[in-house]
Amino acid sequence: MRIAVPIVKDDGLNSEMSGHFGQAEFFLIINLKEKPEGMKIVREENIDDLVLGVSTVKNLTEHACASLVDLLMSHNVDVLLVEGIGGRPFEMFKQNGVKVYTGAFGTLKEVLRDYLNGMLQELETASCGHHNH
Repeated sequence: MRIAVPIVKDDGLNSEMSGHFGQAEFFLIINLKEKPEGMKIVREENIDDLVLGVSTVKNLTEHACASLVDLLMSHNVDVLLVEGIGGRPFEMFKQNGVKVYTGAFGTLKEVLRDYLNGMLQELETASCGHHNH
């Protein structure tokens, strides 16, 4: 499974998540194993064992959310973890079969832990508190 997360600066799995999808300077793409059967709770210290690989993608657009969708789709992303996202990019991800989850914040390890433990909510409609999209 390939997961994309907007980040403020690239510090690997210790990167802080960016609160704004369209203005994130970088995106971290995490190639993640499925949670092993029988593992009820994933702890932060177990995240490294589940990560198959990490790559960084630089955002070269200026608040062009639709271009970011194309960029992340070119990296075969299955899941996007965000704090919020506007309507147009959300619909584009949805049309491409990408699941978008909200409620994420903190470092990437914290965000992945919360996702794997089912603590993030899958979006059904756009959720952007920064401005109207």
